[in-house]
Parts: sequence; structure tokens; C-alpha cells
Amino acid sequence: MLKKSFSLSKRHFCLFLVSLLLTVAFSNLACQTASITKSNTLTLWITYNPQEYEIFKRIAEDFQKDYLNKTGKEVNLNLQRIPYDGLMPRLKYACLANATPDICRIDNAWPLTLAYGKSLVALDNLPNFKSTIDEMAKEYVPAAIESNIVEIKTDKGIWERHLYGIPDQTNCVALFWNKELFRQSAKELRDRGLDPERAPKDWEEFIKYAQILTIKDKKQYGFGMFNSLWWSMPFFNTFGAQFVKKDANGKYVCTIDEPAAQQALQFMTDLYKKHGVEAGAWRTGSINPEQGFLNGKYAMILSGPWNLKRFSNIDFGVSLVPEGPAGTSSNVGGQNLVIFKTCKDPEAALEFLRYFSSEEVQIRWSESLGQIPVNIRAFDKIDLSQRPQLATFMQQLKTARPSPKIPRMDVVEEKVVGPALQLAMQGDKSVEQALKDSAIEINRDFLPLLNK
Repeated sequence: MLKKSFSLSKRHFCLFLVSLLLTVAFSNLACQTASITKSNTLTLWITYNPQEYEIFKRIAEDFQKDYLNKTGKEVNLNLQRIPYDGLMPRLKYACLANATPDICRIDNAWPLTLAYGKSLVALDNLPNFKSTIDEMAKEYVPAAIESNIVEIKTDKGIWERHLYGIPDQTNCVALFWNKELFRQSAKELRDRGLDPERAPKDWEEFIKYAQILTIKDKKQYGFGMFNSLWWSMPFFNTFGAQFVKKDANGKYVCTIDEPAAQQALQFMTDLYKKHGVEAGAWRTGSINPEQGFLNGKYAMILSGPWNLKRFSNIDFGVSLVPEGPAGTSSNVGGQNLVIFKTCKDPEAALEFLRYFSSEEVQIRWSESLGQIPVNIRAFDKIDLSQRPQLATFMQQLKTARPSPKIPRMDVVEEKVVGPALQLAMQGDKSVEQALKDSAIEINRDFLPLLNK
């Protein structure tokens, strides 16, 4: 009896031992599998329209697969669509509550403000940033990447240059011209030595074209323009104006009142008041430039690629912004992707930013949506046979300049410079005084954040 009990115990022990070994083996396998498949979720706030969102969603899914294959780690991108209107106030509240997303799509004028608010990750400080800022910048549209590069003064008083985002979408404005209106005035244009088959190449020539194309009896004008700061940047840029510089003491100062900027604003004002070729389209209650162009009332306007489809019923051309003393140039618009300091895995987030802005993905994005790629290496590989006018914008972007790097740029534009431009255009203030007053206010209320 004792012998039988012993034999049973021995068999049970053997079974237990085998079971234990199998359990350990499966546990090790499960741990190895978990190390590969453990999900890391990154939340993205994005503001795409429905068509853009569908393409972006598929790109995000492809990135997740690519990242798993390359690293053996799983990352899940949680896409949350946020209305663009009101995004900045929402982000400010989120920063105060320490509840920001991991990645966010923001206006290209915002990185500086958020960087100075110590909310963003400096991408060049991450371990997987395997380049220099200048080397990496060569991959992107110059003005688009420049909007993400910010100088910040350390506690020791040393200026450091960091990269706080990657371009997500980019655009600019160029000169739209109504070919039919040019043809109707072909004789008059030729009599002045002007070619009715092309747009003006510089501002001096622009005035000559606009004078002939302005026919008051038909309520037709050579030009219609917006006069907000962003829309005025092509004028300021072509005259070589700079809005912010460092003085001899290394402090940022506003230089919007210097001669180049005065010449630019004077030129804009003269188009309306002196030459009478601008329709006053910037005034409250007037027909805005886009509608006037659609109606055949404005022969030329500055506008962007977003209107190519809208204007498709008009026989129009797109040319570079006319050259000024500093050559042709434009403003730059668009969005950037940034990483907030609350991000759970900033290295994985950077990998996604680099993936989305890569040459291959930007070709896919551009050809799917008809948009300009942010990666300049993709420019020569885009099929433009069905979108020849997009090529002009791509060429214009090579000489475009970013918005002035001033904190709270949205407030500067709406409350400071915008009203000053309006006063100058109306003749309620001289050009010199309007710009001088703007410079005083910017130096007093906005630039101290950069210099402290």
C-alpha cells in the first residue's frame, strides 16, 4: 500500500514537473510576444477636411505597419478630428491643464508662441534625430521648414536654435490673371509695348498692365487685393522688408517701420489712391478679390492653389508674383505637425512626422489631393500633366518667405498691423506713421517674450 502510494506520488510529481516546464515555456513565449505587440497609443489632433482625412488615415495605418516591421514595436495612432476654428484657444487650455495631445496639426505661425510657452518638444534634442537642423531642412520647402526653427534664450543668456515641428501642408499665393480680359485689351496693351499673352513680370510693368485693364465705364479694374498682413506679405517680401531683427545688443526689435517696408506699403496704397487701378476690394462691403475675379471685374488678383478648381470656368493663367527690388517672393501658408511635451513616446512621434513628410509619402499625398508636397525632393517626381498651374506655385514657394517670427502672431495681425494697413490705405494715417505706431506696439507688447 505504501509502495502504491509512492508510485502515484512520483507520477503526479512528474506530471507536475512537465506542466511547470510547459507553463514557464509558454510564459516566456507570451512575454516575448507581448514585448513585440504591446500597444503604445499616440493621440493626434488634426484639422483635415474629409477628403484629406481619408488619405491621412490610410497613411497613418501604413506607418503603424511599417513601424512594427522596423522596430518590433507596436504604435497606435489615435486620430481625433478637431475644428480648426478655436484650435489655438483649446490648445492653450490644454497646456494649462497638462492635457495636450501627443501630436497636433497647427498653423505655421504658431510654433514660436508654443515653443516660448515651453509646450513643445525640441525635435533636434531627441535621440533619433540623426542629422543637423540645416541638413534636414534641405529636404523641405525652405519657408515651410523655417517656420519651425526658433531661437530661444537659455537661462544663461545664450541663444539656442531648435526645431519644433515638421511641415505638414504648405501653400503660397501667386498672380492670377484673366486671359479673356487681357485679350479684350490686346491692342491697347501692344500699343504700350506690352504682351497680352503673358502676365507682368515686375511691379513697374504691373502698373502699366493694370492701367490699361482698368475700364471704369465697365466697372472693371486691373487689380483687386486683400490688405491683411498675410496677404500683404508678397509686397513686403518683394521690396525686401524685414519685420524683426537683432540689434547690436542681441535683442530682437521690430523693423516694420524701416524704408523697405515703407516703400512696400506706399506702393500698395498708390495702386488704390494714386494710380486708381486697385478696386478697393479690401474695403468693408466691397466685392472681395476672389469674387471680383470670378465675375470678370478684376483682371488680376493674388490668390492660392486652393482656388484652381473654383476658377476652372474662367480662362485664366497663374504667374509668379511680379518682381520688386528684392525679386519675386510670396507669403507662405499651411500647417505644421508638432509634438507636445506631454507626449508618451516622442521618439515614435518623431518617426511618424518624418514618415509623413518623406519624399515617397508626399508624392502620394500630392497626387491624391492635388496639393503641393512639403518635401522639396518630391517636386520633380510629381505628375503635373493634369495640373500644370500647380507647377507655378511650386516654383513660387522656392522664393517664398515665412511669416514674421513674432509671438502671438494672430493677435499682431488682427489687432496691430492689420488696422494700421487699413488706416494707411484709407489715407487716415501716413504710411510712415502707421508703420511706426505698429513697430512701437510690437516692441512694447510682444517682443519682450523673446528677449527676456
